[in-house]
Amino acid sequence: MNASALKAITEHSVITERLLSHSYKNPDKIAVVLESDRQTDSQSLTYRQLVDASLQIASAFTHLGLHKKTIGLLLPAGLKFVTALLGCFFAGAIAVPIAPVGRRNARVRNILNTIRSSEASLVVATQSDLSGGGVAVDLRNLGINVSAVEDLPRAIQLDPSNPMISGESIAVLQYTSGSTGNPSGVIVSHKNLMANQRMIQKCFGHNELTDAVGWAPHYHDQGLFGNILQPLFLGAKCIIISPDDFLRRPLYWLEVITKHGAYTSGGPNFAYDMCVSANRRQPFLGDLSSWKNAFNGAEPIRPASLSAFAKEFSKNGFGPGVELPCYGLAECTLISSGRRAALTKKLTVTCDRSSLYDGRYVPAREGDPSPVELVTCGSAVEGAKIAIVDKSDLKTLLGENVVGEIYISGDHVCNGYWKQIDKSKQTFDQKITGCSDSYLRTGDLGFLHNGELFVVSRIKDTIIVRGRNIYPFDVEEVCRNVSADLSSEAVVAFPIINGAKEGLGVAIEVLRSRRQKADYSALTKALRSSLVECLGVAPEKVFIVRPGSIPRTTSGKVMRARTRKLAEKSALSLAIKK
Repeated sequence: MNASALKAITEHSVITERLLSHSYKNPDKIAVVLESDRQTDSQSLTYRQLVDASLQIASAFTHLGLHKKTIGLLLPAGLKFVTALLGCFFAGAIAVPIAPVGRRNARVRNILNTIRSSEASLVVATQSDLSGGGVAVDLRNLGINVSAVEDLPRAIQLDPSNPMISGESIAVLQYTSGSTGNPSGVIVSHKNLMANQRMIQKCFGHNELTDAVGWAPHYHDQGLFGNILQPLFLGAKCIIISPDDFLRRPLYWLEVITKHGAYTSGGPNFAYDMCVSANRRQPFLGDLSSWKNAFNGAEPIRPASLSAFAKEFSKNGFGPGVELPCYGLAECTLISSGRRAALTKKLTVTCDRSSLYDGRYVPAREGDPSPVELVTCGSAVEGAKIAIVDKSDLKTLLGENVVGEIYISGDHVCNGYWKQIDKSKQTFDQKITGCSDSYLRTGDLGFLHNGELFVVSRIKDTIIVRGRNIYPFDVEEVCRNVSADLSSEAVVAFPIINGAKEGLGVAIEVLRSRRQKADYSALTKALRSSLVECLGVAPEKVFIVRPGSIPRTTSGKVMRARTRKLAEKSALSLAIKK
């Protein structure tokens, strides 16, 4: 690209313009790195190599007539995924990252659901997947148009100074789930994408020197828009770890942060919990002093996860004030609120439990035997608005310290669900009495306190026992501390119907090392008595299940609704058969 072409790129209304600018200004700077725990050498691309490889793929997509068409990306975490994604952007095609989750038959079914829902004209896989009998072969045998990214046709390279997209063009269909027959693809425009990238940059204090390490799945909003596109937007370095490497050895994540001197990295509660557990078995010796943004986007964020990790790794240079709690969801691209920790300001509030259950934040009194501690998710990021709305009428704006449904407005809020008009109307473009802006319904409960958001629960996860609201995180926190035989990471509370009334159900995994020795009758009694003592509620059913049997999302969070359905069908994998 010559200087005149660069000069024409001024406002950077789409991310491809920023990438072209980075490749011109810093062509030899490393843009993206793939680290693997099973290989000694990492793979990397400079900004010039990244843009050239992406333009080559874009030229092939254009040659195939895929402008404005949907393209499924069935690719593992790494350089091929990133170049195919950016190839879609440069070609003006719509990228559909595909989650290859489940065992073979279920995986094919889930992928087919996404492909059919998105109406993908082409699915791009790897040559090894197609030649080695992978899922891509099954898809091709079922009549799906699948091509290896390495075998895409060579074509005359596109002129990058003549963009094929605008802010209103669709960038990505972000699928929130492929495990149902009717998955929902969130329509993310290039305008949404760029707005949220700027929000993340300002909230996190990022620039071209703030390199980031990420292990979250690249087909998940955090992995895609946070771990991959944010550093590339900045002109920084994006370091990718596969989710499998993290789950196999959590401390490898910290080793990579140390190796690259990364500024930003993070994950949900369980990621920090897994590192603490792993460190107690074999201490981590690396230096984490470069890590200045340790974000946590779980809903809600566990205070115990933050404090345990900070204490465990303080000797490795993980300093105070590094935690960055935040909140977001796929329907608003990624992030809507966040706060970098301040040494002079607490990240938590302590609530009176009964008041919180009644829908209001009241500070717990000194000596309260069972307060609830909640972590702030910060204030709305610049360019976003957060409102709390009465969940009974979905229109009345509530004041501070009152629990209601969280509504979000801003240019990062997406345009709806792909080809699902009714569902889109129920979720997007909502109006609040007295407000001119349109809002997104999140389905989450929370309240504002001193302008900061505190998330309480998902509306659909709230459990009602004898007319009293019970929040699942509260139940789960009690269960985590009952016994060393039980998992502190895999526990789920959910509503369960007993006759005509709703009650509380709990499922918790036994630790693998304790499965044969645990006294399941005593554990069940201990769980029941702890819940009665701490929350004043007795569970209708307690399920102690096998390790790894509680369903999780693609980002590793437990799935309450799915667990509830398994319980209702008597399909949970119990640790001991009754």
